[in-house]
Amino acid sequence: MSYDLKKAQQILPQKKISEDATMVPVTQVSAANAENGMQALLDCVDENIKKFTDVFYIEVLTREDMPGVWRWQYMPHRQCPSPIPDHSIFKYSIKEGKLDLLWSLPPLEWCEYLARNADQVDKEEWHLLSFVLQYYSGKLMQLAKQLNGERADSVALEKGSKLEGAQKVIFSPKDVE
Repeated sequence: MSYDLKKAQQILPQKKISEDATMVPVTQVSAANAENGMQALLDCVDENIKKFTDVFYIEVLTREDMPGVWRWQYMPHRQCPSPIPDHSIFKYSIKEGKLDLLWSLPPLEWCEYLARNADQVDKEEWHLLSFVLQYYSGKLMQLAKQLNGERADSVALEKGSKLEGAQKVIFSPKDVE
């Protein structure tokens, strides 16, 4: 696969990361949580396997409860969630007994930093960089829509979403009829 770095860099706002932002290497956060995180992910699969019939998705949110204390929160979904920074999405196929990482995105400031400095990213973070570039190019959103059986140009929301029933958003003149 190839990613359009120049397009991603044009989409990104041209701002510096704030002075007070703590930039912890993603590999450091991942290593600290990996052992407990993997077990919690597998526990989430086990707890939800009977609630779904074929495929389900697990959204993993990374949050800092206290300075330097990171926690992952696991939420199962029938539909593939939309890609947003600071989330990872796994797909579990019940028939195949297979768990796949679809994508993992760091916090927004890290996404911006990685995309703007793609040529300086360490090899250990290239996989993460590929997710970031796919996010900015729209490929992750296309994948989510495809997995949900949505049209590529749809703006449909998952039933039960907080935004369901919200006022229609007009994106172009052809949306007004």
